[in-house]
Amino acid sequence: MLHQLTGKHFRVQHMSIESPLDVLIVDDSKAIRKILQLVLRRTGLPINTVHEAGDGDEALRILETARPRPSIILSNINMPKMDGLELLRHVRKNPELRQVAVVLMGSGEDSEATVRTVGTLGANGYIRKPFTSDHIKEVMMSVSEKSPMTPIPENKPSSLVAPHHS
Repeated sequence: MLHQLTGKHFRVQHMSIESPLDVLIVDDSKAIRKILQLVLRRTGLPINTVHEAGDGDEALRILETARPRPSIILSNINMPKMDGLELLRHVRKNPELRQVAVVLMGSGEDSEATVRTVGTLGANGYIRKPFTSDHIKEVMMSVSEKSPMTPIPENKPSSLVAPHHS
């Protein structure tokens, strides 16, 4: 399966999820954070710890102090203080955090340029809202700590990045 973004395809290599995941959910809406936590628990994936942050600044503080450190970040793009794109920039610049997988969540109103930026900055995946628990499970199973979204030739489709079902 494939997600097409403005004529380019993006792929994410698969990883096997053998050990429990430590996840950081970043969204300015407490209700969305709780829904995502519930959705994660319902996926059947092995979840160890779920941390929550209301913006990118809080997320960086959690990444610096939480043990075990989250291995996957699910972050909204549009937030006050520090948005998801800026959080992604900070994570990718920090040698101690580069291995953390980052999946950004955006609305159907995100511009094509924003979606391209998500891949360019090294996100491991992108999910359009609204999403289902199946979307979350599929992307969580697809992300790899060392394989950010990378453009691939259009004539050689690969695997799923982030499904968008209208």
